[in-house]
Amino acid sequence: NDTVLARCSYPGLTSIRTPIAEAGVIAAEQLIKTIEGENDNFTGIMLPTSLTVRDSCATPRNRG
Repeated sequence: NDTVLARCSYPGLTSIRTPIAEAGVIAAEQLIKTIEGENDNFTGIMLPTSLTVRDSCATPRNRG
C-alpha cells in the first residue's frame, strides 16, 4: 500500500495506494448493518486506487 518501505527500499518498489481508512469505515458500517438485519444485498464497492511506479517496474533488459 505504498508504505515507507516501498519508498525507501533499493530498488524503489512500484506499489498501489488504496484508501485503507475509508475501506475500514465501509467494512464496519456494512458489518453493523448485517448484524442489525439491514444488509441483505450488499454486492461490494469500488474504491479509487493510484499506481506509483518506481525502479522495480521496468522494461526487460536486452539479453542479446
